[in-house]
Amino acid sequence: MSQEQNTAEQITKLTAEQVAEYLRINPEFFETNLDLLAEIQIPHISGEGTTSLIERQVQVLRQQSESYKDQLKTFAVLASENEELWFRIKDLAVMLLKQPDKANLAECIEDWLKQQYQLSGVVINQGSQSQLIKQYHSDELINQALDKIEIQCGTNFSTELLDLLFGDTAEKVKSCALVPLTDAKKRGCGILALGSDNTERFSADQSTTYLDCIGQIVSQALTVA
Repeated sequence: MSQEQNTAEQITKLTAEQVAEYLRINPEFFETNLDLLAEIQIPHISGEGTTSLIERQVQVLRQQSESYKDQLKTFAVLASENEELWFRIKDLAVMLLKQPDKANLAECIEDWLKQQYQLSGVVINQGSQSQLIKQYHSDELINQALDKIEIQCGTNFSTELLDLLFGDTAEKVKSCALVPLTDAKKRGCGILALGSDNTERFSADQSTTYLDCIGQIVSQALTVA
């Protein structure tokens, strides 16, 4: 045996001994490193009243499999929901193209959105940024929506603002979305307020891509009208 082979064997043997000693001192190692069980390969040796590592490995793999199944189910549900939402976007665009009553277009949009999305309140308020900020008493969320052209969602809307937005139906609104409407130069020219009786319908951390599409379509329709 060459010196290099002998050295390699010594290192390998020493490393194996170190690993074995560490596992003896730390028998709970695999309890805190369960993911490692899914990667190692060991012989199936089991004594009476004990569970072998290979059996534990199978358990971990089964748990991972169930977790992946749950994730796939979640993805499937989300995909179905997203597909339905985008179909409604198409329906909104078609409705606006076919709408003959341009004089009452904002009211028609409010009624359509309220019915299609089963909302407690839908309000479109058009006007200049300064007019709207004054009308809504310089509310911080209104300022952010109009000044930064950012959609605001959540449950942190003041009672005063909800009353100003939704009037008699304000008490039913538990979560809200403020969608800024813009003109051709992307300046704030209105607010689309959506209110729901579900506290989780419009959350502060949700994606606003869908709401942004609605805002752009409504903005364009009202500008052309």
